[in-house]
Amino acid sequence: MTRTRHGVYCARPTLTRVAALGAAMGLGINLVATPAAQAQKAPPEASAVKAPAEDADRMAAARDLLEAAGAAKQFEAVMPMLMAQMQGLFFKMKPGAEKEIKDVFGEMGKRFANRRSEMFDEIAALYAEKLSTKEMREIAAFYRTGAGARFIAITPELTQRSMAIGQRWGQKIGKELEADARQELKKRGVDL
Repeated sequence: MTRTRHGVYCARPTLTRVAALGAAMGLGINLVATPAAQAQKAPPEASAVKAPAEDADRMAAARDLLEAAGAAKQFEAVMPMLMAQMQGLFFKMKPGAEKEIKDVFGEMGKRFANRRSEMFDEIAALYAEKLSTKEMREIAAFYRTGAGARFIAITPELTQRSMAIGQRWGQKIGKELEADARQELKKRGVDL
């Protein structure tokens, strides 16, 4: 519980919890991309990337690459963890409303799972922008054979364990960031 400047106590997520969630979400989103796509720098703004509409073959190759890379399975591994993390924050913000929060997050999980094609279309457009049709087909073929297939098979476990590492790291860094920021603000006359 945190006391507001008006003397009211309320539960709210600390910077530590928010940092942990942010780290987990960022890590989870990055794990959806293939190593080839991760090597590319992110655009400076978060606007949607669109591939040329006339290049249907290139977009088909990009979607096939996402399928071969197991992006749907990775999404299915990441989303429950993100939902559980956020649900936990809501539990702490409103103790006693666990049933209602569980019900709402159950509905939200279904609704957002049905919208994953939006994300995959944007990721496919990004791949189509950065890779040639031939490159995407070669990468997809790699993921369907030998070491690539093995990597895809273990990716859900790697995703879950990487998320846990990201959460622990985010909590550690979040605590340090919060303590340092509070200390620095106190030096400047701002006591939180």
